[in-house]
Amino acid sequence: MIIGPGNYEVAFTDVDGRPKKVTLFMGEEHVEIFSSSSYRVIVGWEKKVGKSITKIICLSQNQMATLELTN
Repeated sequence: MIIGPGNYEVAFTDVDGRPKKVTLFMGEEHVEIFSSSSYRVIVGWEKKVGKSITKIICLSQNQMATLELTN
């Protein structure tokens, strides 16, 4: 599944096993990441195949999480 532009909620666990959730807004050319927890996103990066976003790497203060959006 390749997802397109829109709003998505992504739940994951951090390196300490704590549940986290971020809301992603995916535009045609950019991604905005909103954190609803103490996980504060500093850098959002997107890799695109055609017009579909396939990967976002979120960098927090001391850790990096890669959110794969394809299977």
